[in-house]
Amino acid sequence: MSGQAAPETPVAWVPAYGFDGYEVSTDGRARSIPRTVDCGTHVRRIRGVELRSTLDRDGYARVRAWQNGREYVVYLHSLVLASFSGPRPEGMQCRHLNGNKLDNRPENLAWGTPLQNGRDRSLVSDETLATILQERASGMTNREVAEKHGLTVSYVKQLLRRLRRSQLPAAAS
Repeated sequence: MSGQAAPETPVAWVPAYGFDGYEVSTDGRARSIPRTVDCGTHVRRIRGVELRSTLDRDGYARVRAWQNGREYVVYLHSLVLASFSGPRPEGMQCRHLNGNKLDNRPENLAWGTPLQNGRDRSLVSDETLATILQERASGMTNREVAEKHGLTVSYVKQLLRRLRRSQLPAAAS
Protein backbone atom coordinates (compact mmCIF):
# COMPACT_ATOMS: atom_id res chain seq x y z
CA MET A 1 0.00 0.00 0.00
CA SER A 2 1.16 3.50 -0.69
CA GLY A 3 0.82 5.17 2.68
CA GLN A 4 -2.97 4.99 2.72
CA ALA A 5 -4.67 4.14 5.97
CA ALA A 6 -6.90 1.10 6.03
CA PRO A 7 -10.57 2.05 5.69
CA GLU A 8 -12.28 2.39 9.06
CA THR A 9 -15.20 0.16 9.84
CA PRO A 10 -18.31 2.29 10.30
CA VAL A 11 -19.69 2.42 13.83
CA ALA A 12 -23.03 0.66 14.28
CA TRP A 13 -25.47 1.34 17.12
CA VAL A 14 -27.91 -1.21 18.60
CA PRO A 15 -30.53 -0.89 21.36
CA ALA A 16 -29.04 -1.22 24.85
CA TYR A 17 -30.20 -4.41 26.56
CA GLY A 18 -32.65 -3.61 29.36
CA PHE A 19 -32.66 0.16 28.80
CA ASP A 20 -35.27 1.67 26.50
CA GLY A 21 -34.08 4.92 24.95
CA TYR A 22 -30.40 3.99 24.97
CA GLU A 23 -28.01 2.45 22.44
CA VAL A 24 -24.51 0.98 22.49
CA SER A 25 -22.01 0.95 19.66
CA THR A 26 -19.56 -1.40 18.03
CA ASP A 27 -16.72 0.76 19.37
CA GLY A 28 -17.90 0.35 22.98
CA ARG A 29 -19.76 3.60 23.64
CA ALA A 30 -23.28 4.28 24.92
CA ARG A 31 -25.75 7.05 24.16
CA SER A 32 -29.28 8.12 24.87
CA ILE A 33 -31.52 8.60 21.87
CA PRO A 34 -33.86 11.54 21.32
CA ARG A 35 -37.31 10.73 22.69
CA THR A 36 -40.29 12.05 24.56
CA VAL A 37 -41.23 10.72 27.99
CA ASP A 38 -44.69 10.99 29.54
CA CYS A 39 -44.16 12.25 33.10
CA GLY A 40 -47.85 12.13 34.03
CA THR A 41 -48.54 15.87 34.21
CA HIS A 42 -46.38 16.79 31.24
CA VAL A 43 -44.35 15.35 28.40
CA ARG A 44 -40.61 15.73 28.60
CA ARG A 45 -38.32 15.84 25.58
CA ILE A 46 -34.98 14.13 26.00
CA ARG A 47 -32.23 14.93 23.56
CA GLY A 48 -29.82 12.21 22.55
CA VAL A 49 -26.29 12.50 23.89
CA GLU A 50 -23.30 10.22 24.29
CA LEU A 51 -23.12 9.04 27.88
CA ARG A 52 -20.06 10.12 29.83
CA SER A 53 -18.36 7.27 31.56
CA THR A 54 -16.64 7.35 34.92
CA LEU A 55 -14.13 4.84 36.19
CA ASP A 56 -14.71 2.77 39.30
CA ARG A 57 -11.85 2.21 41.75
CA ASP A 58 -10.71 -0.84 39.72
CA GLY A 59 -10.58 1.09 36.43
CA TYR A 60 -13.80 -0.18 34.78
CA ALA A 61 -16.03 2.29 32.89
CA ARG A 62 -19.53 2.91 34.21
CA VAL A 63 -22.40 4.95 32.77
CA ARG A 64 -25.63 6.27 34.27
CA ALA A 65 -28.95 5.43 32.61
CA TRP A 66 -32.55 6.02 33.61
CA GLN A 67 -35.28 3.40 33.37
CA ASN A 68 -38.84 3.68 34.75
CA GLY A 69 -37.98 6.82 36.71
CA ARG A 70 -34.95 5.29 38.42
CA GLU A 71 -31.27 5.98 37.80
CA TYR A 72 -28.94 3.01 37.34
CA VAL A 73 -25.16 2.92 37.32
CA VAL A 74 -24.20 0.26 34.79
CA TYR A 75 -20.83 -1.20 33.83
CA LEU A 76 -20.31 -0.26 30.20
CA HIS A 77 -18.64 -3.57 29.26
CA SER A 78 -21.57 -5.60 30.61
CA LEU A 79 -24.11 -3.36 28.86
CA VAL A 80 -22.30 -3.66 25.52
CA LEU A 81 -21.90 -7.43 25.79
CA ALA A 82 -25.52 -8.04 26.81
CA SER A 83 -26.71 -5.80 23.98
CA PHE A 84 -24.70 -7.63 21.31
CA SER A 85 -24.67 -11.19 22.71
CA GLY A 86 -27.69 -11.52 24.98
CA PRO A 87 -28.12 -11.46 28.75
CA ARG A 88 -25.48 -12.71 31.17
CA PRO A 89 -25.79 -16.46 31.77
CA GLU A 90 -26.02 -17.48 35.43
CA GLY A 91 -22.62 -17.69 37.12
CA MET A 92 -20.81 -15.98 34.24
CA GLN A 93 -18.85 -12.73 34.19
CA CYS A 94 -18.01 -10.31 31.41
CA ARG A 95 -14.45 -10.94 30.20
CA HIS A 96 -12.13 -8.47 28.48
CA LEU A 97 -10.31 -10.86 26.15
CA ASN A 98 -7.28 -8.62 25.67
CA GLY A 99 -7.07 -7.68 29.36
CA ASN A 100 -7.73 -3.98 28.64
CA LYS A 101 -10.54 -2.84 30.98
CA LEU A 102 -11.35 0.14 28.77
CA ASP A 103 -11.62 -1.78 25.47
CA ASN A 104 -15.38 -2.31 25.43
CA ARG A 105 -15.78 -3.31 21.78
CA PRO A 106 -18.08 -6.36 21.41
CA GLU A 107 -15.34 -8.44 19.77
CA ASN A 108 -13.18 -7.97 22.88
CA LEU A 109 -15.92 -9.09 25.29
CA ALA A 110 -17.28 -12.54 26.12
CA TRP A 111 -19.21 -14.24 28.91
CA GLY A 112 -16.99 -16.60 30.86
CA THR A 113 -16.37 -18.23 34.20
CA PRO A 114 -14.69 -16.34 37.05
CA LEU A 115 -11.55 -18.43 36.42
CA GLN A 116 -11.43 -17.43 32.74
CA ASN A 117 -12.02 -13.80 33.70
CA GLY A 118 -9.15 -13.88 36.19
CA ARG A 119 -6.79 -15.26 33.55
CA ASP A 120 -7.79 -12.49 31.13
CA ARG A 121 -6.79 -9.87 33.72
CA SER A 122 -3.21 -11.08 33.82
CA LEU A 123 -0.93 -9.17 31.49
CA VAL A 124 1.64 -11.95 31.42
CA SER A 125 1.52 -15.60 30.45
CA ASP A 126 2.65 -18.40 32.76
CA GLU A 127 5.85 -18.69 30.69
CA THR A 128 6.63 -14.99 31.08
CA LEU A 129 5.96 -15.20 34.81
CA ALA A 130 8.41 -18.11 35.08
CA THR A 131 11.01 -16.05 33.18
CA ILE A 132 10.43 -13.07 35.50
CA LEU A 133 11.00 -15.30 38.54
CA GLN A 134 14.24 -16.64 37.05
CA GLU A 135 15.43 -13.13 36.22
CA ARG A 136 14.71 -11.88 39.74
CA ALA A 137 16.47 -14.95 41.24
CA SER A 138 19.51 -14.23 39.05
CA GLY A 139 19.81 -10.70 40.46
CA MET A 140 17.89 -8.50 37.98
CA THR A 141 16.07 -5.61 39.66
CA ASN A 142 12.33 -5.09 39.40
CA ARG A 143 13.00 -2.08 37.16
CA GLU A 144 15.19 -4.12 34.78
CA VAL A 145 12.60 -6.89 34.62
CA ALA A 146 9.79 -4.38 34.02
CA GLU A 147 11.65 -2.63 31.21
CA LYS A 148 12.56 -5.92 29.53
CA HIS A 149 8.93 -7.12 29.48
CA GLY A 150 7.21 -3.77 28.85
CA LEU A 151 5.59 -3.71 32.30
CA THR A 152 5.53 -1.19 35.10
CA VAL A 153 7.66 -1.73 38.19
CA SER A 154 4.54 -1.70 40.36
CA TYR A 155 2.96 -4.46 38.23
CA VAL A 156 6.09 -6.63 38.57
CA LYS A 157 5.98 -6.15 42.36
CA GLN A 158 2.25 -7.02 42.37
CA LEU A 159 2.92 -10.24 40.40
CA LEU A 160 5.68 -11.28 42.78
CA ARG A 161 3.54 -10.54 45.88
CA ARG A 162 0.64 -12.54 44.46
CA LEU A 163 2.92 -15.44 43.64
CA ARG A 164 4.49 -15.44 47.13
CA ARG A 165 1.03 -15.45 48.74
CA SER A 166 -0.11 -18.39 46.60
CA GLN A 167 2.97 -20.39 47.67
CA LEU A 168 2.47 -19.89 51.42
CA PRO A 169 1.50 -23.09 53.27
CA ALA A 170 -2.11 -23.28 54.41
CA ALA A 171 -2.63 -22.19 58.01
CA ALA A 172 -3.16 -25.04 60.46
CA SER A 173 -6.71 -25.26 61.83
